[in-house]
Amino acid sequence: MKKKKLRIIVADDEAIQRNVLANIIQKICIKSEVIACSNGNEVYDILKNKSVDIVLSDIQMPIMDGIGEI
Repeated sequence: MKKKKLRIIVADDEAIQRNVLANIIQKICIKSEVIACSNGNEVYDILKNKSVDIVLSDIQMPIMDGIGEI
């Protein structure tokens, strides 16, 4: 039986934090697709077209935050 690939979004306006977290997730969970976003608008655009399993989001970001608007 083939295991399902987890789709995970990491959203943070700080590039270093976003990239470090995405890299850690990919090393821990080899069967994953990690999508990095820098604001809530990018997350929203992805969610309109693709299903994801987990969204890890900073709660204070420019343009659209990660708590109340998505």
